[in-house]
Amino acid sequence: MTGKNHRWKPFAPSRRQIIAGGGTVVLAPLAGCSTLAGLFDDMALEEVNAINQIDEDVSGELVIEGPGGETVFDGSFTATEEETQQGFSDVWTDAGSYEVAVELEDGLEIDGKSSAEKMVMIDDTEKELLAIVFGSEAVDDAISFHVVEGLSDLEDVLEHD
Repeated sequence: MTGKNHRWKPFAPSRRQIIAGGGTVVLAPLAGCSTLAGLFDDMALEEVNAINQIDEDVSGELVIEGPGGETVFDGSFTATEEETQQGFSDVWTDAGSYEVAVELEDGLEIDGKSSAEKMVMIDDTEKELLAIVFGSEAVDDAISFHVVEGLSDLEDVLEHD
């Protein structure tokens, strides 16, 4: 021991992780069946997702105001080189316009940009997700916002924009 306090933290998977793991076990024998493509493609994504596409850690503050002007999310995010995505659930309250603001931590810039804001429209709170992408070469903005319905939609945006 080096004299530091080390606390063991038990692993407690989220409900979503348990469902995703169970789905993987159930669907593994069906790998390659195109009729199931996309069936579980949004399992890894939450309602709001910070996605890192650069070769360093990205962290900062995220504030989202709902259709009525109320703050529906105010918190920090971190997306590292290894854990490139951090998601947040239970953000959408109603269909409508959401004002999203991102401020990177002090001293961090991506292509000269340290903050971004965008009004996004969420028509279906059960299906639509927001991806905030940092440093993608496939889009013009260093910090970009994309409303998608799943992982396959996000892949299309990042490959074709």
